Amino acid sequence: MRAIARKEKEGRDGDEEVEEEEDRDAVVAKILQQEQLEESGRIKRVVASRLKKPETADGFRVMVKHRHTVTAVALSDDDLKGFSASKDGTILQWDVESGKTERYQWPSEDILKRHGAKDPRGRLKKHSKSVLALAVSSDGRYLASGGLDRHVHLWDIRTREHLQAFSGHQKPVSCLSFRQGTTDLFSGSFDRTIKYWNMEDRAYIDTICGHESEVLTLDCLRKERVLTVGRDRCMMLFKVLDQSRLVFRPPPTSLECCCFINNDEFLSGSDDGSIQLWNVLRKKPVYIVKNAHALLPAGQNVEQKGSENIPDNCLGNQNISINPVFHAS
Repeated sequence: MRAIARKEKEGRDGDEEVEEEEDRDAVVAKILQQEQLEESGRIKRVVASRLKKPETADGFRVMVKHRHTVTAVALSDDDLKGFSASKDGTILQWDVESGKTERYQWPSEDILKRHGAKDPRGRLKKHSKSVLALAVSSDGRYLASGGLDRHVHLWDIRTREHLQAFSGHQKPVSCLSFRQGTTDLFSGSFDRTIKYWNMEDRAYIDTICGHESEVLTLDCLRKERVLTVGRDRCMMLFKVLDQSRLVFRPPPTSLECCCFINNDEFLSGSDDGSIQLWNVLRKKPVYIVKNAHALLPAGQNVEQKGSENIPDNCLGNQNISINPVFHAS
């Protein structure tokens, strides 16, 4: 009897071990599938099915900390830290909940040179600290800044110390963007080029050319693709590995900004106040929202008390039902 009971117990233990092994295999397979989808940029995560408007204007706070015009803002992936920069050269780190700020201190000229900065050009004796662009890495370790001194500056967010200055651009750095999930950085400049860097290795990777005028804005997701807008009225999608590009020309307006929705869809904004939705398979906009930002006569203020309509200045908007889905790629 004892022998029979022992065999039955061993059989049950064996079945449990097999089940545990199958569960582990299923978990590993799920993790690998998730990583593969993230790498390919095909993963989609539904965050919200509806957009809730703020109930009152009291939900917004205007905080004045810079002495001159604010030229760039950035937000960490966890939404806990914000960053702002100004023409006065200050870079501030904000606590999103409390609104408290901490200031980044620029190092001396000698330290900047030791960190890789080249000598200023022309009559300038010091590097300009006027900042035009900011970007935060996905892991929250690095802050990149760029501006009139033609350098890309790397900062440690934990200590707020300057780590490295990257030279290479011939004119001011106008825009920056980290590739999602990596420490790879793209920088755009008024010299009409986009440069590709790796911040972990402190290394230059490549220069991307294509625009015939100043690069104004760029954006990227996880794939090695970068979306750019230039003053040449073109939007370009560069496929870095393939060394190819797609060129998108909008209706007769000048583009000012762009951003990815996912790897196949993206948005652009024009100086006439309109927003365009694009798809990689079409060279013309899929949809245009006219007058998304109203054009107002000089001196007129926007007051929408009790109204959900945007003043259209006779341009007109269609009634649009919005059901936003946010994608993580």
